Amino acid sequence: MAALRARAINTFRASKSARKKLSKIKYSDVKAFYTALIREKNFKPNSMESINTILHPVFTLTVRDGYIRTNPSDGAMQEIKKSHNWEKPKRHALAIEEQEAFMEGAPGIKPGTG
Repeated sequence: MAALRARAINTFRASKSARKKLSKIKYSDVKAFYTALIREKNFKPNSMESINTILHPVFTLTVRDGYIRTNPSDGAMQEIKKSHNWEKPKRHALAIEEQEAFMEGAPGIKPGTG
């Protein structure tokens, strides 16, 4: 997660939005930032969700503190998802045999004790 955050921060610093005052950042700036992460840095859906999970609350706090009137990240992630036709891959639970094999390979953990 730290590496992901560092990549996103470095990409943001290189963007035009980084030179703007907080009150001047708009929805289109956030959307352009997200698009740059996808196109230039090859970020995947789960990584983008993580970035949005960090960025959105920061803007929410600045709204509550009165620095800005609206959250420029509201709805940006949903629009990005639609425009890139992202579907998260389905995750499947391991079968009992697979779980046991996994646990046997984990040092210090015995199957049936976790």
